[in-house]
Amino acid sequence: MECPASKKPLRTLEDFKGPKLRAPTGMGQDISKILGAVSVNLPGSEVFSALERGVIDTSDWGTLSMNQYLGYHKLARYPSCSGFHSMPMGDLAVNMKRWNALPDELKKIVETAALEMHTDMISRNRDADEKVSREAKQLGVEMVNLPAAERFKFGAVTMGAWQQFAGRSAMASKVYDSQVAYLRKLGLVR
Repeated sequence: MECPASKKPLRTLEDFKGPKLRAPTGMGQDISKILGAVSVNLPGSEVFSALERGVIDTSDWGTLSMNQYLGYHKLARYPSCSGFHSMPMGDLAVNMKRWNALPDELKKIVETAALEMHTDMISRNRDADEKVSREAKQLGVEMVNLPAAERFKFGAVTMGAWQQFAGRSAMASKVYDSQVAYLRKLGLVR
């Protein structure tokens, strides 16, 4: 799960108003603007120096353990791992014409390998994030979690942006419907 690293604690949605937030182009920036943040578009390779120079106050990049590995915790001591951000997921892109030409047996092997790779990736990231979370105090880091009520507010904001993106194509609509159904099943959105 992504854990935005911040120089100041983000304890409420109100706290997102004003900080310079590195967010990826597209939906990430749209959502940060709706929240009132000043969106800054930077590649991941520039996040550390941007935090160091004050170009940004908060970075929406990477998991907790990735951010710690890259040293962000030395500059931005308030990671927000509230579970309101990205769901762990991955994808495998395949040329449909070539996929359709494969025998069913080989398709099944690829599907099984992709599922196992994805499951392993999520498990490894979760384990690494939990380790860093346990060590946070020793690193001088304060883990910040939005209260449930704030997460639901955040969900309402993001759902509006998601709906706009869903209207762009049949595939975007299909992904939106799938994600929302899953989040409702978990009780994370109303």
